[in-house]
Amino acid sequence: MGFSFTLRLSYRDRHFVNQKSVKPKSVFQILAEWLVLTVVFLSPWYFGSVDSRSILVLHCALIVLSLLYTFDVLLNPSRKWMNCPIGLLLGAVIVWSVIQLLPIPNALHKILTPGSFALCQDMLPNTAETLLNGEPLPSPQGNNSLSICKYETQRFTEKVLYLFIFYAVLRNMVVSRGFLRKLVYLCLINGFLLSIVGIAKHFGPLPKRVLWTLEVTDAYPFSAFINRDHFAFYANLCVGLGLSLLSVDRSARTTDYMVSKGISTNWRERLVNGVSDVFSVLQNPKIFWVIALLLCILTAILLTQARGAYIGTASGIIVAIFIWSRLPSNRIQIPLMAIVPLCLGSMAIFWFASGYFESKLTDQSIDKQLNSRLPIWGESIRLLPKFGLFGSGGGTYRIVEPLARSTEDMIDDRCDHAHNEYLEALVEGGVPRFLITLAIVWILMKAGYRACRVHAQRSSYGLAIGCVFSLVTAFVHSIGEFAIHLGSVAILVCVISAATMSLAYDYDHRKPSSSRFLAVVSAALFPLLAMMLTWESWKQNDAEVLMRQVEKDAQITQPSLTLEKRLAFSEAAMKAQPKDPEVILNYASCLAESARLPDTTPAQGENDIRKALNLWASARNLSLLHPQPHARIGYYREHLASGDSASTYLERAKRLFPTDSKIWFACGQAYYDTNDFDKAWSNWKQALSLKLNERMFRAVLTQAKARLSPSEIVDLVAPNQVETLQTMMNLLYPSKEEFVEERSPFLSRIMEISKADPVRGNMKPEHYHIRGLIEWELKQYPAAEKDFQSALLFAPTRSDWRIEHGLLLREMGFVNKNPDLFGKAIVEFERVRYEPDKADIARYWIFYIERELDLRGLRKEPDSK
Repeated sequence: MGFSFTLRLSYRDRHFVNQKSVKPKSVFQILAEWLVLTVVFLSPWYFGSVDSRSILVLHCALIVLSLLYTFDVLLNPSRKWMNCPIGLLLGAVIVWSVIQLLPIPNALHKILTPGSFALCQDMLPNTAETLLNGEPLPSPQGNNSLSICKYETQRFTEKVLYLFIFYAVLRNMVVSRGFLRKLVYLCLINGFLLSIVGIAKHFGPLPKRVLWTLEVTDAYPFSAFINRDHFAFYANLCVGLGLSLLSVDRSARTTDYMVSKGISTNWRERLVNGVSDVFSVLQNPKIFWVIALLLCILTAILLTQARGAYIGTASGIIVAIFIWSRLPSNRIQIPLMAIVPLCLGSMAIFWFASGYFESKLTDQSIDKQLNSRLPIWGESIRLLPKFGLFGSGGGTYRIVEPLARSTEDMIDDRCDHAHNEYLEALVEGGVPRFLITLAIVWILMKAGYRACRVHAQRSSYGLAIGCVFSLVTAFVHSIGEFAIHLGSVAILVCVISAATMSLAYDYDHRKPSSSRFLAVVSAALFPLLAMMLTWESWKQNDAEVLMRQVEKDAQITQPSLTLEKRLAFSEAAMKAQPKDPEVILNYASCLAESARLPDTTPAQGENDIRKALNLWASARNLSLLHPQPHARIGYYREHLASGDSASTYLERAKRLFPTDSKIWFACGQAYYDTNDFDKAWSNWKQALSLKLNERMFRAVLTQAKARLSPSEIVDLVAPNQVETLQTMMNLLYPSKEEFVEERSPFLSRIMEISKADPVRGNMKPEHYHIRGLIEWELKQYPAAEKDFQSALLFAPTRSDWRIEHGLLLREMGFVNKNPDLFGKAIVEFERVRYEPDKADIARYWIFYIERELDLRGLRKEPDSK
């Protein structure tokens, strides 16, 4: 068996070596290659190509690329369409998304997705809706397709169609070993430049800005990417491609050659010998500089603290070494994979030894990042009974995600993605898209292994290993990140996938089947489809630019000065994207704001409200599971002549978005206005637990105080949260001396919760601080002093807490007549004496305490010794 297997390999090698020289590339192929390389190089530098303007540029590049493909096919009769399973699977995703958009009868819809159908039916109004002037609102027809929002699914289909065209052109015209070598050098240099920028910005004065220009508040940017995990995802792809340059060319060392030279053919002994040759190979300037660039990129990945990237890198190394170990003994080309563990080990030692990185490891934001993934994944799993079989529609995860929320970890936030591509595919596309996703991963991994076998004795072996490494890191990192949705990452993964399929099948004697007819058909269709996608991207970019201007103008302190401009921008955005529910809702909100302005006449205000109600009804009809239309219609229910009650609309909104505090407040207000006080208290209690804004917070307290006693407020309205209870107590009864009895129920509840928190492991520094304040008010001085010490132990930089601690020690000193306590109080004030915002108050209390000690004769005399 071994002899026949060796002969078959030798035949393949002779076939590869003796085949005719490669035909010269046409000018269209050369232009297409450089266009793709340019797109790959520039795409990450504009925030990772996540902005609509960068997406528009990518669509324009697709038009040029498809035209080059068309000219090449028409002028080159030998150009044929190469059948590829990856292209077929991408087409299957498009077909399934189109099926989700098709209208289906209600009876069939109820059978296919009973949970989704019942939920959509519950969102329909029970009675006809008419305005005060008798004009009916747009009546919803129900959701007559598998997708719960056709607009989002249409956008998702367009994205997949873009990747299908891009991949097809790459596979049939662009990718080759020469192109892949150019790509390797390009990505290595690009990853190095991005890493240098990221490292400089990380240690610079503005770490929260992207390229020192765009301020990011809700994420941690790195280099040119808005999120550090996105940079780590992209950098891992560059590392994998760069590793292909660490391959030593030993293609001449066949088994016979090795036996004649006395070289062992056992892979374990070859691994040891390969590691021993590392230092001699480092004398090669090319390998030395490649390792230097890879070290820089890996250092930047470490700085991102993206644990998914670490796992992806380790997985890539394991898979690459496994594939190398599985090769037959006569395939002897040894990659310098031993260098990678050495690099990672040395950087890990530096990481743990450095005080900077040690402090970073204790950062709670990193643990919070992991903890934020777990609730999202749990909520996604709870969505499967409703949408798991056939899915909710591509791109609709952000709409259906709040339906399964059961925790308060993500207050008033929407998750655009599941941070797990496989789980998101199962929720949005159901079982068909999930199986297609797994099939793509399996085929690419199989193709990567095949490419390594085919090129085991060739100089292109390193290219195959590099592609496998990059794909493994992408597939593993996608378990905990959604960076594959970024334009730059998606394009690079697409290019690497096409290159892997080319290495696996184009250089073997058994090439995939091809068709001239399909090549001509694709050459005719691709430019038209690319132009259609670009036109849609153009309109989307116009709408987003206008929406950004609206948001910018809304932040001005005098919105009435810019409201007319915002209305014009919102209306223009709605004309550009008339089927986008978000754009329609924004325009309706501007109209409602215009109606509330003091200088608006009643007639004009009523007209604006009528327009807004029509727009909210239209947005509801486009996306029945969007909570804002239901909430807005319920809030302005008094402007309807007929329809469901305000509480009914708001209950629907609560069901769709159960962690929105504003919806809970509005629902409680609706029940309060109809004298249903029990439901009002329960809704407001939930709203307070979800962190209301100050205006709504005070409104709840004012109305509750008018009808409830302090103990009833604590029992019926106040949530079991220490911070919220303290805030309510201080707002309702600010004076400790005047409202002793009224504050007592709040103090008792706070102490009850604080005693239970340490048992549950929920005690935070803020809780210790609040409990210390309560104990101070109750004259429990030893317990208060102990809690203040615990709070300052976990938060030593809180200078305001230190001042309060000093005042507590001062009062304890007077009560106990203990001079040592005064000394401790002065020490606390001395610690914040030189802080700019606390210096004056600290000096005042130091002087005041010393004066009081002198007046009362409590100053401790210094020791004569």
